[in-house]
Amino acid sequence: MKKLILLSSIFLVQSLSAQYTKSELAKHRRAVEQSLSKAMTIISLDTIFEKGNPVGLAKIGGENNISIRNLEDKELVFIRKAERKDRSLYTFNGNLPNVLQHEIRGEYWGEMAKYPQILLEKGVILNGQLMEKPLGNFIKENAIFSAAVQSHLNNIEESTKSGRVVVSMDTIFNKGERYGIIKKVGSDGVSIRNLADKELIYLKKESFKGVDDLVFNTNGQFYLTFVFLSLQKQAEVDNSNVFSGLRNHAEMVINAGLIQNGELDTAAVDRFVQAHGTKFSEKRERGEISTILGNATSGENKSTQPSNVSAKGYVERNKNAAISLNYDKIEQDFKVIGMVKRSVGMSMTGNKINVIAFSFPNAVGVAEAQAELSNDTKWNVMTPKDGKQHTLSIQIKGMEVEEIARFLILNNYL
Repeated sequence: MKKLILLSSIFLVQSLSAQYTKSELAKHRRAVEQSLSKAMTIISLDTIFEKGNPVGLAKIGGENNISIRNLEDKELVFIRKAERKDRSLYTFNGNLPNVLQHEIRGEYWGEMAKYPQILLEKGVILNGQLMEKPLGNFIKENAIFSAAVQSHLNNIEESTKSGRVVVSMDTIFNKGERYGIIKKVGSDGVSIRNLADKELIYLKKESFKGVDDLVFNTNGQFYLTFVFLSLQKQAEVDNSNVFSGLRNHAEMVINAGLIQNGELDTAAVDRFVQAHGTKFSEKRERGEISTILGNATSGENKSTQPSNVSAKGYVERNKNAAISLNYDKIEQDFKVIGMVKRSVGMSMTGNKINVIAFSFPNAVGVAEAQAELSNDTKWNVMTPKDGKQHTLSIQIKGMEVEEIARFLILNNYL
């Protein structure tokens, strides 16, 4: 075996004889023999030898960079000097689907053969290819990470060791393996996707209250709507524990087996829908509850099921007459047609909001308008008559009540 390796080295020397002097070739041969006899990794004549065998190519650019390549001259790793001492900047490409760049502990510019030696010993390079799992271990053990990346790696390790579900950097990990993608949408929505970033499930956080309490009470109860997009099915979950974080949402999906092999599992979704039903939408249809904050993927917010709340208390009058405010009363055609109550509340995201409640003179709720204190020109107006939420832009301060009242009257809410 030793003779065969030396023989192959001789043929290599002969093929290089036109490029190098005799002294360079002799030095090269001694280096290869030393690599074989001492089981060393060396670089000689731009070639990497491991235990006397040529395993790759190395192109050295001065004193501060090296390109490590396979024998077909395809670059696997490019290493250059980092800004800080005792570190080197590695760029891994080659056969990887994505280029990876990391700052790695250690610099060996005085003995550059140590760079390929380490990568070969760790199994990062094997048979002229980068090996993903050994590469991942090498990066995890030696790279300099930001606090956020280090926390991400710790989360994955925890999932692997404990077998628990972990959400980190928008990714769901189950027993350390990537399961899917999960992202917040606005303040009350969650999108669950497969690893190809195809949206499968949309979750909507909804709040509700008894219709009679709508105008005077801003504190509702919560539930979660699961919308299974490709199957056009949905379920409503009333367990308040599901609102405590993305990890709980992911756990519900995994425990119910809703996603298999990156797609919705029809049988599991049917079992989930049957178990939870849509009781809140059914109550809203009967007028027993009303949504106080709608949730939608984009644009105007709308509840999934409009309410059939009757408009008892409506005052007949000439709707073309002038509208006026008299303290907390809204008047038109010399009649009191509604009442107004202003207060300060708290949104589901924890921000303070201005609240204006509109009712008929008999105190039956007509609408509730909300605007964050930090953005009091944008008003969200919820009308329980049809379960809709409208967005109004009111630029003149002090005119909010008049403008919202005019909108309600023109659209037959008041």
